[in-house]
Amino acid sequence: MKHILLVDDETELTNPLTRVLSREGYEVDVANDGISGGELALQNDYDLLILDWMMPQQSGLEICQQLRSQGRTTPVLFLTAKDTIDDRVLGLDAGADDYIVKPFELRELLARVRALLRRSATSEVTQSNSRKKKSNYWNILCTILVNYLPTSKFINTCGKKMTNPVVTCWQR
Repeated sequence: MKHILLVDDETELTNPLTRVLSREGYEVDVANDGISGGELALQNDYDLLILDWMMPQQSGLEICQQLRSQGRTTPVLFLTAKDTIDDRVLGLDAGADDYIVKPFELRELLARVRALLRRSATSEVTQSNSRKKKSNYWNILCTILVNYLPTSKFINTCGKKMTNPVVTCWQR
């Protein structure tokens, strides 16, 4: 089950939206201010963050910037009343993956949530495959080195001859 964090100070929105997202099969955590939203976002691994921009104590923009500065790649969807082109550009440049202006159409929001989660899942598979390929390339290189080069060619970083190049190579 995909885990979503919804951060918005308007309980008139978060309560029904939480019910809809739950009915769609998502596990939803809610924070009604920026501070607790930022803490939850940093403490947990969410599949998606839905952030309002304008909130007490800490803005959704600040939460997004904080996550991105720490290397977090969790998809972020802004759901906000900030509706100018400059606002949208600022939000996307801060690291948001998508941006919806309030008031919004529920079907569009759900479609964008599905798209972001789908894109995120595809990205995770691609990263996993990339790590496997790198590992396979390293194993092939080690096999070639061990089988086709004389042992005298294996010198460690201290300049000493390696006694067991196979073990050293596979321990990388």
